[in-house]
Amino acid sequence: MHYVKHTAPLPARRRPFVSWLFCLCALAQPLDAQEPAVDPQAIEQVPATSAESSKPVSNQTVGERLADQHRQLLHDLKGPPTALWLPVDGRQLLAFWQSDKSGKPSGAVLMLHDRGENPRRAATLRRLHEYLPNHGWATFSIELPTLPEAAVPPRATAPAPSVVTPPEESTDENPTEKAPVNESEVVHQEPDVAASADATGNSLPAEAISPSRQEVIDYIHRRIEAATAYLHQQGQYNLVLLGEGSSADWVLQHLDKAVPPPTVESTDKKSKGIIDRAFRAVILVNPRTPYGEAVDALPDGLLHPEIPTLDVFTDFHLEILADAENRRQKAKQKGYEHYIIRRLPPPNGATPEQSETLLTKAIRGFLQKYAQGVEMK
Repeated sequence: MHYVKHTAPLPARRRPFVSWLFCLCALAQPLDAQEPAVDPQAIEQVPATSAESSKPVSNQTVGERLADQHRQLLHDLKGPPTALWLPVDGRQLLAFWQSDKSGKPSGAVLMLHDRGENPRRAATLRRLHEYLPNHGWATFSIELPTLPEAAVPPRATAPAPSVVTPPEESTDENPTEKAPVNESEVVHQEPDVAASADATGNSLPAEAISPSRQEVIDYIHRRIEAATAYLHQQGQYNLVLLGEGSSADWVLQHLDKAVPPPTVESTDKKSKGIIDRAFRAVILVNPRTPYGEAVDALPDGLLHPEIPTLDVFTDFHLEILADAENRRQKAKQKGYEHYIIRRLPPPNGATPEQSETLLTKAIRGFLQKYAQGVEMK
């Protein structure tokens, strides 16, 4: 029997499937061809004026590049407030400024965001940027660095057990007396890695190069000073300092460092404005102690009873309520005449605008009652 290779065309019932498969492959090719190619250099390119870090882009880590990209995206957002770069210590600080829209200016509010947030946080700061300028209050917010975690103290190690060995019998007539060595009394000194590396000219370890916790705190206060100087350049001298979350501690600490501006005189030489303190009032929004600080650090910072203070929070947990009561008692002991605590309902996920309106109205009412300023002609 002979076998012949079958070369006949496919049956008719299989032709539609082959045609459909051919069409599908033909359609898939243009889709892949139309996908835009990603330029890796475009991701790394960040404008020099927008980068907070003074390092070249090629020397930046992935985290630093991502932070610069996020900062640039915030800067490029449209709509009020106006984004600007504020120079501080040779770096460019991202800030947002919104002037008065009412025509009857009362002052300016310098706002500090919470840990892990940005100066244009949608939940609070952005709404204050939109709301307060309509009622006579200019707003200015700046970005703050993240405070490094407190160093964990080294765990104490138990001393090594002492090994007592019996002295060997000596056959010498005048044996040399040797005291037994107790290993628990021997101090093992580790070499100073940082000092040795610096002496040899090599680079220091990462923990020696990174800024310390106190250096970051000092840098935060220099940023607040630079923001205050910018507001003075804008003709704003009736200032209110607002801190959200952990920034409430920076607000209270900065009151000890802030210097009042000089006496402001009007153009007619007949009247002058006397400003006896750098900030007219203080606002604390959901205040909490920064990580690594003592539990009572925030209440112990209430050292300026002459400054009206608004303490507003929207968390009803028992711990938060206990902390608020602790701050109220501490303010009473320090002789605060105007320490106002407001407990507002927590933000509603369904209607966040309504919940935030309660917060902005509470802040505006406090400003009008305790920090109202006048315009100098």
